[in-house]
Amino acid sequence: MSFGHFSGLTKNWNSQSPLSWDIECPQKKGQFIDQLPTLKKLRNSFSHLDDFNIFKQLQDIEACSKINIDTNYGLMEARHYLTIAFSKLATLQIEHFDKDWGWFRWMSKHKENISCAFSLNYDLLLEQCFDQLKILHTSYELNGHNYGIPLAKPHGSVDFEIMGISINVSYPLKNFIDMNNTPINKLKKTELFTPRIQPLCIAPNEANKYIDYQWVETARRNFLSEVKKCTHCIFIGISYFECDRPEIDEIIRAIPKESEVIVANPDPNADFIDKLGDRPTIFWKSFNSPLNAKNEPTMLKNINSGKLLKKCFCGSGISYQYCHAI
Repeated sequence: MSFGHFSGLTKNWNSQSPLSWDIECPQKKGQFIDQLPTLKKLRNSFSHLDDFNIFKQLQDIEACSKINIDTNYGLMEARHYLTIAFSKLATLQIEHFDKDWGWFRWMSKHKENISCAFSLNYDLLLEQCFDQLKILHTSYELNGHNYGIPLAKPHGSVDFEIMGISINVSYPLKNFIDMNNTPINKLKKTELFTPRIQPLCIAPNEANKYIDYQWVETARRNFLSEVKKCTHCIFIGISYFECDRPEIDEIIRAIPKESEVIVANPDPNADFIDKLGDRPTIFWKSFNSPLNAKNEPTMLKNINSGKLLKKCFCGSGISYQYCHAI
């Protein structure tokens, strides 16, 4: 959302409203959603709802039966749509990428300290930042180098494709292929608009059905191993939806009690704050969260020595300059 406003993409590509985007079908002329009749029927039947709640209705068997929709087939169509739609957004993000964006500036100052990452987004904005900064990262895909920091994307990514199944995909869909637990490959950026055999994309408001999948488990295990050693953990824009809480709570449990938690969110969820308990916590509530009043990156280390900031003498566990020195 921050990058969307910074780049201007939000005007036509609001990430909260993907069903209204202008997405062409990968194989033929016309709107992609016209080739996904179940998803289109769902959208039209609940046009009074926002997109996230439309996807929530898709998981309500009773609501779907009233309009003669098969929930599982609808979810499969939704995964195809979201994968191609967010591939379009990912491509636009790369085209409009600007190193003056606040979060990129912040990461450039802390790149030696970033030890792991976890994202519930489908797009490739975080990967674009890492690539620009030459931060090696891996999601443990079969065709990758598999070294660098763990980047866990347990809800899927636009550049993930399953291995072990070979079939031609055309729209409207003629085959039901979903929920196969196989290894994954990463697609090249030039391949993002090719139809997926099985798109890996958990729908908004859907509990993670990939939680025990092999590609998720490897990334999750290595990510949590790094979290257990962290001195700081930053939660950026976490909505803390009910369906996401088991995964987020697992991260919270793994954070060392003495580590500083930074919540970068103008309006953090109250239940999420309660879950953090008495951990030393800093709140960045500005929309430009990583930037201070002088429009400079908010540092978590001494810019000259590179050492961590000293903890406040009051025993809060928070760095002195963000505690009693304020």
